[in-house]
Amino acid sequence: MSQLKNKKIEEKIYSGIYGKNIGVHIGKYAENISNNEFKDKYKSSSKYIKKISNSPDSFLGVDDDISGTFFHLNYLKSVNIQSSDIIAKNIINQIVENKTTFWWGGKNNSTEHTSIINLKNNINPPISGSKQINGEIICNQIGGRIFNDIWGLIALGKPKLAEKLSFNYSRITHDELALQSGIFWSIIISFGLDYKNLIDGIKASLEFVNFDFYLREEIMKIIKLKESNVDIKEAVHILEPELSLNPGGHCHIYPNDLRLFIALIYGNSKLIDSLKILIELGEDTDSNSGNLGCIIGVYNPSEIFKHNKLILNTNDRVIISNVDISNTITSITDLTKDIINLRNNKSTRDSKKKLNFDYKFSTHGIKVKVGTFIPKSKSGYFIKPKNKFINLTMNNHFIKNEINENSYKAYSLPKVSLGQKLNIEIENNNISKFFIEIQTSRGKLELPYKSARNKKSSVLYTFSLPEGKDTYIESFTFIINTKTSEEICINKIEILGNPKVKYSKSFNTDIVRKFLSINTVDNVNFFSQNFIEISKNENFGFINFIEFEKKVMELEIHLNSVSCEYYSLIFNFRNQNCFNEIRFKNNKFNFYKNKKRYLKKDLDNSIIFDKQKEIIIIKPSKKYLDFFTGVFGFGVKNGTVSIKEFVSN
Repeated sequence: MSQLKNKKIEEKIYSGIYGKNIGVHIGKYAENISNNEFKDKYKSSSKYIKKISNSPDSFLGVDDDISGTFFHLNYLKSVNIQSSDIIAKNIINQIVENKTTFWWGGKNNSTEHTSIINLKNNINPPISGSKQINGEIICNQIGGRIFNDIWGLIALGKPKLAEKLSFNYSRITHDELALQSGIFWSIIISFGLDYKNLIDGIKASLEFVNFDFYLREEIMKIIKLKESNVDIKEAVHILEPELSLNPGGHCHIYPNDLRLFIALIYGNSKLIDSLKILIELGEDTDSNSGNLGCIIGVYNPSEIFKHNKLILNTNDRVIISNVDISNTITSITDLTKDIINLRNNKSTRDSKKKLNFDYKFSTHGIKVKVGTFIPKSKSGYFIKPKNKFINLTMNNHFIKNEINENSYKAYSLPKVSLGQKLNIEIENNNISKFFIEIQTSRGKLELPYKSARNKKSSVLYTFSLPEGKDTYIESFTFIINTKTSEEICINKIEILGNPKVKYSKSFNTDIVRKFLSINTVDNVNFFSQNFIEISKNENFGFINFIEFEKKVMELEIHLNSVSCEYYSLIFNFRNQNCFNEIRFKNNKFNFYKNKKRYLKKDLDNSIIFDKQKEIIIIKPSKKYLDFFTGVFGFGVKNGTVSIKEFVSN
């Protein structure tokens, strides 16, 4: 494949992801609002979009349309065909029921929730999402289409692959019309490599599919109206019989698909014009707007990138609510790289400890407080000083109110920890002074660079972050004085080394509450006697606390009391489709991988269990450091266990 074609693919994927994010955040405030309420509050779709576009905070928040689309990148290792059974198992491993990724509206109300309950009850695909078991209304919800952008992006230019991947995914949760819609949508996106005209891509997709797409007649009717120069108001009037159909249930696929294709065909591939039509037509506005933005981005990247304000408000920042809390806070830049690496059969996580600025709007969420960000087609983060001064802010965790916008939950770990190093490479030698302000959960630290090493055309600044105790980094502020008013360019930021933070607080303190993340137990109680109690009355549940970026050097868990069938230490979620446990029962312990006995008995040397003091000490040998990499959690089955504290080094 030519370098020019590779660049075209990368640009289309990048702009498609940007379009998806912009569409979701613009559409979400109009969701579930009646026409009368919408007009009373916003007057028109034009004023609505203008108001949202002028508010950067409107682009914060967690949404199932984004999380449910991109969480697949945590487990996919190649673009080879994934069977429905394999995808279903990975879905179960990647979500926390009632908390992350999807809309948890209850059994027989939310399709995803219903189907996941089926999977957990050993009802496998395609029965898990079928009309046979879930009924006609549930199996035809909009979720059959709204997450399927991912398969079209992964298989851009390969419609047969897009068709197969989306079929294997959608039938886990959906059937009939919604299953058809998901497949058809992925195919249209895939054709975006070969077509610039969206209507041509839709027609090609209708010819390609090996089934009689249920909306074919309506789509051709809309296209004919458009080609006959019937204006949008008259077209909506003509289509009123179809638009007024109400098949019942929550977010049925038919009325939403119909509205989406009206907006796509009549919007002339213009983002704002298409969004105006779509929002005025109502229904599931954030889901439909997200799909619309993605497909316009794929077919016409320049249309997305001309909306500078929307791009800058999005600020290359994405929240993916899922079990892999080390990758919850990510970027459109990294998601694009993940998909490109996947297409090239490379690891999708090679670059996660390096912030590269490979695209015009790559910022990784960094904001310019003083100075001006200058988007450029070549790689690099360009800033023009103001009065020879630059101030940049890089959030290291959630921004205030970012996860309180709606009912969707997300859990994350700080990207950078105390004890690590930051390497910041800056083009040219235009800097007279450079230091970092670190905002921790305990206060501010001011840190000068440790060394500045000249390279060919750049300077590599190294900052050694101090070790810490019972604290974490909330944000960084980069303070830069320049010699002249010329712009500077940050080539990359690297995060090096292992965290060196000791946590020894009792469990009723704020710092440990910050790290208490995913929770599938029945109760988590904090007590004034300085211990935490977790209980699961039936089956098994767990909580996660903290990630050890590379290895666990030493970890102590001090127990308070135990009254359960067994309890477990849990490791290794990140980038692995497995669930590792050290299971303690009757003063003995065994190792399990995906709930099957782990046969490497020599791992015993890594564990010291003091039965009398109820202290567990983990000291892994070099051979088994990888086993202990990832997220540390604590689980319990059929009972209660309480913990005084944990101490890590």
